[in-house]
Amino acid sequence: MAIIDRKSLIPMYHQLAQILKEQIDSGIIHPGDKLPSESEMIAQYGIGRLTVRQALAQLAKDDYIEKIQGKGTYCKHPAHKTNAINIDVLLDMSDTYFIPYYVKSISEALSNNNANFIISDTKDSDAEICSLIDKIADRGSSGVILQPSHGLECDHATIHNAFNQLRNAGIPYVMIDSLYDNIDSSYLVLDEKMGGAIACDYLSGLNHKRIAIIYVGKYKDSMLRVNGFVEQMKSRGQDNLKNIRMVERDDTLEDNIAKLMANDKRPTAFFCYNDETALRCLKKLKALNINVPDQVSVLGFDDSLIATNSAPALTTIAHPKGLMGKSAVDGLFDLINHKTNGPYIKVFDPVLIIRDSCKKI
Repeated sequence: MAIIDRKSLIPMYHQLAQILKEQIDSGIIHPGDKLPSESEMIAQYGIGRLTVRQALAQLAKDDYIEKIQGKGTYCKHPAHKTNAINIDVLLDMSDTYFIPYYVKSISEALSNNNANFIISDTKDSDAEICSLIDKIADRGSSGVILQPSHGLECDHATIHNAFNQLRNAGIPYVMIDSLYDNIDSSYLVLDEKMGGAIACDYLSGLNHKRIAIIYVGKYKDSMLRVNGFVEQMKSRGQDNLKNIRMVERDDTLEDNIAKLMANDKRPTAFFCYNDETALRCLKKLKALNINVPDQVSVLGFDDSLIATNSAPALTTIAHPKGLMGKSAVDGLFDLINHKTNGPYIKVFDPVLIIRDSCKKI
């Protein structure tokens, strides 16, 4: 029996609606069948009445059911299914940092397009992504929105074979947030290297020369941001690189920050590859009684909720999280409706958001 995952980032009402849709689509529930009552669903799935009603409202909106006054809720004849649009959304659901933005924007945009959709967890694994694609290619889909894995390394041959299956099945797809190299595909990404260059220009403009960069070497977005920063600093003169300190974000990060700040030539600024890392930096500096931004500046990346809720509020580089999700749906529907023949490609420019964590010296 399908269950509701209370720990999932997908709203419970949407999970229930998806369960009932799958039962209707698979023939478990037939046209004309009466659905279980609200009380029966509450007991069966262990959820509240409001959740059940929200799910039923979604099913009614999608033309799956109808409520007959005084009799109950019934499955409608699936005439709408002849032109049904069924979208698969593959996301790393463990990524609580960005996924809430993607889930909300993608699900809203798909609902506005009267599309049925299933969200699957990639587990940030190329093997899992290939397995999911194999199943989708086998059963069919109107289109796929896919978040690639975060790692720098992947099995290119296996990845290529997986996407060839989608192409051979005639299933359009778009990648979101990142892309697999050397695959002719549609994608929506942030210009990560430009974001690193903007960070470099901003800190340099505040007269910072001794800068520590906190990064994760195995993540593609991290290294693109770092490379953009370093290349921009290098363009300002080779000598500038001598004052850059590279710090890996791992279990020893806090100890390494303490060592850096104990040095006579300690950094006057930190560039952190994302806001989550910047928050760890802020907490350690506070524990060392080092004031931000009076004694050292901290610059984040992504403009997440962390940036506005930290103390001080983080200056950061904005990532268009919500807009990227909506645009992915727009791009996929352009492909589905043959409004574009070639790949749908959209590269977003990063934007500097100035708050309180950086200061001119």
